[in-house]
Amino acid sequence: MEIGLVSEAPDAPPRRIKPEPPPEPPRGPLGRLRAYPGRFGSLLLLSLPIIVIAALAWRRRWISDDGWINMRVLQQWDAGNGPVFNAGERVEVGTSTLWLWTLRGVGLIFPDATHSQISIILGIAFMVGAFTLATVAASHLARTGEYRITALLPLGTVVWVALPPMWDFTTSGLETSLNLFWMALCFHLLVARLNRPRHRQEGAFWPIWPALIIGLGWLVRPDSALFSAFFALALLLQSKVSVLSWLGALGLALPIPVGYQIWRMGYYAALVPNTALAKSAGAANIDAGLYYFQDFIGLYAVWFPVTIGLFVVIDRLRHTARLRDVGRMAVLLAPVVAGLLHGAYIIRVGGDFMHGRFLLPATFAVLLPVACIGLSNERRGVLAAATALLLGWAMVAAGVTTRYDTSIDLVGRNTGRPTLEGIANERTFWVNSTRHHRAITLQDWRGSYPAQTGLLARMDAERHRTYYQEHDSGERYETATGVGVIVSHNNMGITSMFAGPRVKVLDQLALADAVTARTRPDEVTDSAQRTGHAPRNPAWRLARYAAPDPEEDLEVTDARAALQCGDLAALQAAITEPMTQERFWQNVEQSGRLTFLQYPENPTEARMQLCGWTPPQRH
Repeated sequence: MEIGLVSEAPDAPPRRIKPEPPPEPPRGPLGRLRAYPGRFGSLLLLSLPIIVIAALAWRRRWISDDGWINMRVLQQWDAGNGPVFNAGERVEVGTSTLWLWTLRGVGLIFPDATHSQISIILGIAFMVGAFTLATVAASHLARTGEYRITALLPLGTVVWVALPPMWDFTTSGLETSLNLFWMALCFHLLVARLNRPRHRQEGAFWPIWPALIIGLGWLVRPDSALFSAFFALALLLQSKVSVLSWLGALGLALPIPVGYQIWRMGYYAALVPNTALAKSAGAANIDAGLYYFQDFIGLYAVWFPVTIGLFVVIDRLRHTARLRDVGRMAVLLAPVVAGLLHGAYIIRVGGDFMHGRFLLPATFAVLLPVACIGLSNERRGVLAAATALLLGWAMVAAGVTTRYDTSIDLVGRNTGRPTLEGIANERTFWVNSTRHHRAITLQDWRGSYPAQTGLLARMDAERHRTYYQEHDSGERYETATGVGVIVSHNNMGITSMFAGPRVKVLDQLALADAVTARTRPDEVTDSAQRTGHAPRNPAWRLARYAAPDPEEDLEVTDARAALQCGDLAALQAAITEPMTQERFWQNVEQSGRLTFLQYPENPTEARMQLCGWTPPQRH
């Protein structure tokens, strides 16, 4: 009798029995965990870093002064003045477009919640989402190779959760959590697409979500476009090779960022946010960048876990190469290579003044493919030893005393003041500047010096007083328009929030000033000056906002003249004239030229350059 045939009687014809299908492989991250003998232990270990980051972020929740700058824009938006910092001047002060618009959208859905509350909740939610998506994606990749995986262990997530800057910048009112969530989501979508049986025969435009989400990098942060480029390359290499496939992917990735870019050019008359111009994001300051790198990498010995992670990535690449799966190799390499290049870019531009913040995306990306690793019987000893060493490092890194906090106040409390190189523990500094040593709500800041400056300006505006006050000197001048209260300050967030939308707050550091953002600052002589935060010549502010004075300084007179010449006059018109359809398209046409406009910070030299003016000969 043949196999698979059954005869019910000697004379009856045989009947073929349909063989039972093999059991379906487990689906989803939890289903995959059920396939491992140590599934419950794996689930617990993988969940632990996610729970810990949520708890630490909540315990250390706060809003930084820079975070309150975003809240000021939302305050102006709520007041009907649009997404601007000062009413009547269209300047884009938010580096992350997507973060600002997300806060705005959620605020419209929950009108009873404050913007700071929304920011804190979203920050924690995005960070938890980033850890979770990274873990799920890495667990899928861990199955590649000739070894049978018996358990999953966290690796990258342990590194991330051990770094104190990750705790602080989960909230802070800034876009760090959104940035990491977007990277994890892109990586997760690419890995999920690899698991589709016919992904090599499908165009890069299908499913639609990978290309659509990858295209948002420019709106997350301008420098996140680097990650978009590598994620997009990985998407193309795992898809059908055809012009139609690639054009379809571009058709999904580009409309949203291109649409916003046109709007930015027409509304703000610029190609990039004003912060990129003020910080000279294209300039090189490698010495400061190397110190910033050492301040973060050396303090926590981040090189140790990153080295372990890179060895695991190389090992996975070796196994993947045997399968000749170019698409899978591209997905493994994309975040690692992009992360290394992004870290190099941060070093080149001089880093930042907030300890560790700008290196978090690179650290996250490099370890993204190994957020968790697979444990096999053949390699149990090696990986277990590496994991034990990693856990030991994590405990040391999480408890390390930050050497950059060298200033201790009279009661022995760490103040977080900047090092000689201008790098500070921003959270510690501002928390200790508040009355109750917490910086969560606006009222927590009421006793701080920037808040007092803003409150006085607000009360004067409500009393219909009018003046322009320069912060450093304290001198007051008549305003050029004869109405309103105008103050300058170097801490823009809290000062402007307490001043209210009616008071014009001028940025001494040019982050919210489109005119001085385009000046070329004089050479920095103060080593403690914060990277990208060079104070600008006050003559420019006096020339724009103070009434002419026969006894004013010659620099102010030269600045007044320069403001009437060439592209500088065109820039002022572009950001202050009423927004009409004609003005919008004129701004679009001029935006490229006005973005690259640069002139000397010295008003006399600027007048010579912009106006073709020659100073009179002195006898």
